[in-house]
Amino acid sequence: MLRKTKLFLIFGTVFALFLMAPRPVLGDAVDSHASIPLSGGGTTDPVDPRDPQDPDTAYPGDDQDPGNKGTGSTESLSLDYVSNLHFGEKDRQTAISADLLNQNAMVQVTDQRGSGTGWVLQLKPGLLVGEKTGTVLKSGQLDLGSLMTLKTTSDNVSKAPQIVTQKIYLGDYVNLIRASDLEGRGLWVLGISNKKQPAKLNLTLPQEVPADHYVGTLNWSLSDAPN
Repeated sequence: MLRKTKLFLIFGTVFALFLMAPRPVLGDAVDSHASIPLSGGGTTDPVDPRDPQDPDTAYPGDDQDPGNKGTGSTESLSLDYVSNLHFGEKDRQTAISADLLNQNAMVQVTDQRGSGTGWVLQLKPGLLVGEKTGTVLKSGQLDLGSLMTLKTTSDNVSKAPQIVTQKIYLGDYVNLIRASDLEGRGLWVLGISNKKQPAKLNLTLPQEVPADHYVGTLNWSLSDAPN
């Protein structure tokens, strides 16, 4: 039986949206916290993050996420980096299209195993909670948009993994990227933003909700066998 190893990164407030009435709203500072259970097996040095537009070069950093140094994972199948995401203010409505303020938002996975058994990257957006009103958005659908890109280094001859969904429901895990057998070896960078054109995150809610600053968690899970 194949052993599954899962790495979990939980960022306490990486997903935040302002839903506002016509009045000024102050900006916010976001801290992230990572928890990575490590299993037995092969380990490697941590893999430095790369530029999502050109993975042959080092990660240029992100003004919206200056304190993020990566996960430090030493697993041979590693989730190296996950961006904290910051979105602009939006008026209250049931269908929200918010600009992603990050210019270099990305997620990086590295597979240095020799097995070639594939992997899957899952994402679960937690429920959004209003900081002032305490309103909980228990349902809704996120659409990460068409600007997502998946790139690797120029010397990687592995077959590419696949982005399998763009639409995600709050509170549910979904497979975001899947690498089948003999796919996804080496380093792969999922870019979520674009320097030339602001990325849009579309959030559809079942009803209009009170104006507030809503925050939640993005739970990322990497497992060593595709689901």
